[in-house]
Amino acid sequence: MPAQQPLAAPRRAATRYFDIEILLDIVGAFPPAAAADLLDRFALELPLHALAIEQANERADFSALGRRIHTMRGTSLTFGCVGLSAICDDVQACAVSVDPAALARVVGRLTAANADALAELHALRAPGGLLGI
Repeated sequence: MPAQQPLAAPRRAATRYFDIEILLDIVGAFPPAAAADLLDRFALELPLHALAIEQANERADFSALGRRIHTMRGTSLTFGCVGLSAICDDVQACAVSVDPAALARVVGRLTAANADALAELHALRAPGGLLGI
């Protein structure tokens, strides 16, 4: 009789943009007040990055766009916002290919996804939400 494989631990369902396990890991690594502060800063930074990316795209400043998209991608991954990070990858790929029409479309997707991800984070943080902080 073959040895049984251990059962994998059940994973919490991901939201459209967040990997809940990653988000819970980062939040659980800090006292609640510090975790809340980190999430506040993350929520404040995302729109600033998105705006800077839009402006860099409008100016065709691909160097500035690349720096901002790299930062937004890394920050998103740190907080488990894998859906937004994936769109950052798409923006970066379009910027490298120098296809202005495709880049404009994907930057528009990033702007919309940023707003959606922030709404998800707000719902997760609300009283009774998964995080509740």
